[in-house]
Amino acid sequence: MLTLTEKIQNEFIGSRYDDAGDACEKLTAIVGTPCRCYDSEIADGVYDDEAEDCYVMKDCFDFEDSDIVVRIYYGNITKEIGYVDVAEY
Repeated sequence: MLTLTEKIQNEFIGSRYDDAGDACEKLTAIVGTPCRCYDSEIADGVYDDEAEDCYVMKDCFDFEDSDIVVRIYYGNITKEIGYVDVAEY
């Protein structure tokens, strides 16, 4: 049986990031609790001259009545999701 972290990472990593609304719908379905995107920012620069992306973007989500935080990292041009951090406090 997959953990919550594994379910979320399997859903997102390697896929294309459409927008925060779409991600929130998917996260709500997985976690079973409404979520919201509370922050969107540039997380880091891309220092590979051959990469399409210039920046790694990060969108952060939290959930109603829950201590779960999800951070999705994706390229600013390709929109490919490279990493998802799931924290349960």
